[in-house]
Amino acid sequence: MEEVRKVKGQRNAVIAITDGEDNILQAKLLEKLRPVRRAVAGSFLTFEELLDGAREADALIYPIHFNPTLQQPIIMPGIAPPPATAQSPLIQIQSELTGIAKEQLHSLAEATGARFYHANRIEDLKGVFEQVAAELRTVYSMAYSTTNLTFDGRFRRIRVQVNKPDIVVRTRPGYYGR
Repeated sequence: MEEVRKVKGQRNAVIAITDGEDNILQAKLLEKLRPVRRAVAGSFLTFEELLDGAREADALIYPIHFNPTLQQPIIMPGIAPPPATAQSPLIQIQSELTGIAKEQLHSLAEATGARFYHANRIEDLKGVFEQVAAELRTVYSMAYSTTNLTFDGRFRRIRVQVNKPDIVVRTRPGYYGR
């Protein structure tokens, strides 16, 4: 996000291909099954901090949820996974992590006025990239000048409406008064 903030006066877009899962959260959930024998590296920002940074950056963020091993059990260093059955706690944790990741990636896209995508296989990425490129060719920018000159850093919601029913409007939900 820091690099995107440096670019001014241009349309900025970030495509993030990720499983969206935080290794720290993964380790905490797995620790319920078996103690972790060594420290697990994870995110240095909370999701809320990331979301705040994304809201402030002047960029569309297109997260692509890519998890080709969705049906495979989680393998973490220092933990010998039990056999995975459809009802095993390991499969339940993987399902929970995937659900959290997808929700967070949706939120990230929505906060920046972009769209969330999903790809199961590498071959799916070509179609996703084509959709993102097509969308970027049809993005229009608008400016908003507020009459509220109280620069208190609070988030202010805005809503954009159009009078054409066949037009899809996707916008940032607001801005920070800074």
